Amino acid sequence: MADPNLAGALSSVPGILFKQIMSVWWFWLIIIILGLLVKIIPFIINKKSDDEKSQEKCPKCGGDLIEKRKYGRFLACSNYPKCRFTRKID
Repeated sequence: MADPNLAGALSSVPGILFKQIMSVWWFWLIIIILGLLVKIIPFIINKKSDDEKSQEKCPKCGGDLIEKRKYGRFLACSNYPKCRFTRKID
């Protein structure tokens, strides 16, 4: 006759293995997500890093002009959206 304690112990092995595999899987998933966040966050924080402050002042409101490069080089007022002054740079 089979030992009932052995059968109970063997039946819990798949559950223990599943828990260990899932804990390792979650660990690596979190590591991958954190790695991606480390690479993405600087782009989110510095998304306006291509803008440069100009020496000139806005002729409409007196605010600082910022050089932008989104649609070619141009100067835009730093008080946007209150002031919508722009000037193309050749």
